[in-house]
Amino acid sequence: MHPIKPALNGSSLKTFSDPDDKLLFVEMVKVVQEKGQGTVDYKWERPDSDIPQPKTSYVKGFSEWDWIVGTGVYVDDIVAIQQSIAITYINKYWYYNIHRYWSFSTHCQCHK
Repeated sequence: MHPIKPALNGSSLKTFSDPDDKLLFVEMVKVVQEKGQGTVDYKWERPDSDIPQPKTSYVKGFSEWDWIVGTGVYVDDIVAIQQSIAITYINKYWYYNIHRYWSFSTHCQCHK
């Protein structure tokens, strides 16, 4: 079952490939058969776009039902989150050091 592309439901995905000709569903099966779970990198369109974007999916075998369950994230979303965290850290670090510097200099006894 595919929540974004229901046209894929009920059809063979053995030959379904991304724009780089990666057989992503075949690769997902291979990962589960070899490791039980893991990640697969490929390109996929966002729901609001026709332009394929890099995406990483985590897949895991569910042997009781002979299913593979997966979830994915677009790489640029992860990059944006990492950049936001880095900017937040840099801003806090910068503020802390400037504040510390000025606090130190206002209490300096070196001019007496």
